[in-house]
Amino acid sequence: MSGRGTALVKAVEAALSWRKDVTIWRQNTGAVALKAPGEARRFVSFGLPGCGDLTGIGPRGVRIEIECKDGEGRPTKRQRAFGEMIRAHGGIYLLVRSVDDAIRQLDEALGSRSPPPVRAA
Repeated sequence: MSGRGTALVKAVEAALSWRKDVTIWRQNTGAVALKAPGEARRFVSFGLPGCGDLTGIGPRGVRIEIECKDGEGRPTKRQRAFGEMIRAHGGIYLLVRSVDDAIRQLDEALGSRSPPPVRAA
């Protein structure tokens, strides 16, 4: 991710951190090679391929994934597939290009959700 992309992720995370209706955090994906003295090198992977830059939980436990793209950046095939999977399971997947975009899209996504049914005692 470019320096501008990393700055966008940090700015979106900071802008959404004040909200009381969601909890959002940074989600890294990738792999790292580890080698202890006298041992063979091994790779450890983390995250799911295609997952958003930010993830979180919204009202009523809804899963939130936010992919941040600066400039003309486009989601990869894996990112598109991950977003489709999140939506298919009732989650929120957003592709955002600015802090204002993230706030607007999240407000729209959360505002369009019906409240849970009231259960009789």
